[in-house]
Amino acid sequence: MTFTCERLQPVAPQLHIAVPRLISHKDWPRWSNYIKRLAKVYHAWEYCNPEMTTSEYIGQLVELPFTRIPPEISDFRIGLTSISDLEDSEIDRLTEAID
Repeated sequence: MTFTCERLQPVAPQLHIAVPRLISHKDWPRWSNYIKRLAKVYHAWEYCNPEMTTSEYIGQLVELPFTRIPPEISDFRIGLTSISDLEDSEIDRLTEAID
């Protein structure tokens, strides 16, 4: 998920937080504090914390279990709706994908 000022600003009225403008270097502390608070509210700070090292970030990743999803008929050709319309090469590909 990417955070930009445009995506965060519509949220601010709900939280009643004034959205600071980042115009010059002197605005940085207030602006970065706003971004950090908003990211923490939405449990996203661990994904955009600039002080976190790559190894710290990777250490937080959770491996999700792999779930095999069988192919749909339409995966083989746009507009295909029935298995009876498959060509021989597509039937071979379907058989390999299922096995």
